[in-house]
Amino acid sequence: MEKPPPPPQQPTGHASPDQVQTSRQTIERSRSLINGIQANLSKSRQRIQHSRQRVHRSRQLLTLTPEPTTEPAADHDETHPGADEPDGPCP
Repeated sequence: MEKPPPPPQQPTGHASPDQVQTSRQTIERSRSLINGIQANLSKSRQRIQHSRQRVHRSRQLLTLTPEPTTEPAADHDETHPGADEPDGPCP
């Protein structure tokens, strides 16, 4: 005679030890990834801050350096705004 099939497993509300171990490993991997991302983000923020400081210093130096005195360009017309001015390019 054949044995009857085992009764279906009823959920007990508790995870098996294997599920608990897998969950713990997943949590540890996630924490490790998060810590790595946070470290990289911190480094990126430091690089951005240093770049901003260099830009600020460069701009300060540019304002302190007198521009060489040269003759104005022949096509420069004081009555018409240039392309880089708020009123737009010359017609």
